[in-house]
Amino acid sequence: MSYVAYEEFPARRGAAAQIPETNKPLPAGWFDRLGMTLGAGAIGLALGFAATMAFGRVDPMATAVASGPLYLIALHLAGRTIADAIARRAWFTLGLACLLCLALAAWPLALFIAPPSSPDFWFGAPLTLSALLALIVVSPMSPGAVARAGLLSLLVAALGAHQATLFIMGA
Repeated sequence: MSYVAYEEFPARRGAAAQIPETNKPLPAGWFDRLGMTLGAGAIGLALGFAATMAFGRVDPMATAVASGPLYLIALHLAGRTIADAIARRAWFTLGLACLLCLALAAWPLALFIAPPSSPDFWFGAPLTLSALLALIVVSPMSPGAVARAGLLSLLVAALGAHQATLFIMGA
């Protein structure tokens, strides 16, 4: 056998029908998805705390401007999960993903409306993580949606840890 690129992989000829579907749910159970999401959340907590300790107390407006792109990335990931659920016609997953988007949208509004001493200030991160955990545990998801949920868990936990650490520091 010669080492030419088109002869290296003879099994790829006519292999278009062998491409696996990405819409199949993961063979792993809900416990594996939950473990992956909680692990990503733990990493996010550590990153959010470390970032706050590295930068110290900063102006609240600067914090809002710096965390804005992270909120937008989180909303984009939740929107992609909605699009994936619509494409797969997974209506229950669609409902939970919409609940997650509503929780993500309500969090910054609560930060701007409620004072930090109010309990309303703190409902954003737990509500968002609860919606994310419900999405992970209850609904069948595609592998891409599971990866997006892990990244979303990392972002939400990092933002929540950053918010809590700034509050504890008295900023």
